[in-house]
Amino acid sequence: MNFFPTKSLVSVISLAVALGSTMPASSQIFSSAQSQITLSFVQSIDITNVDNLDITPVGTNDATAVDDFCVAGSGFPTFGITFGSAAEPFILANANGVPLAYNVDFANSLVGTLNPVMAGVVVPNQTIQVASCTALNNARFQVTIPASEWVPVQNEGPFIGTLSILVASE
Repeated sequence: MNFFPTKSLVSVISLAVALGSTMPASSQIFSSAQSQITLSFVQSIDITNVDNLDITPVGTNDATAVDDFCVAGSGFPTFGITFGSAAEPFILANANGVPLAYNVDFANSLVGTLNPVMAGVVVPNQTIQVASCTALNNARFQVTIPASEWVPVQNEGPFIGTLSILVASE
């Protein structure tokens, strides 16, 4: 005697298989792990295209020269810049050691106002503009030798000195 017709038996088996496949097996084993991801940047700073300055006064005016250069960096937003010379304040000297004072002004751009700097004093909070100096210059300094300094010693030249420029990340 057949209590279930064949069609019903197939339906019951299909239902049991379908239900069984959606239920988690009580014998499953799980494991998990985590990965912390950190994006780091290499910090770098570079100063390029600083040129030597040959200054020749015109008339009896202040003698000036301007140099455009590049500061680039990555991994930080700002930098400090320090101008210095072997003798502070900024001093040139002739072969006999006669001193000649000069002034330095700086701008972190090629346009706008140049601001006076003091020898050995950091000019902070300058914005990094480019990551590399492969492009154009982006900063400027100016050297000014006041006429009141050079006129009295004009027959004792040449006067020579070195201006050092240090850039540091902030």
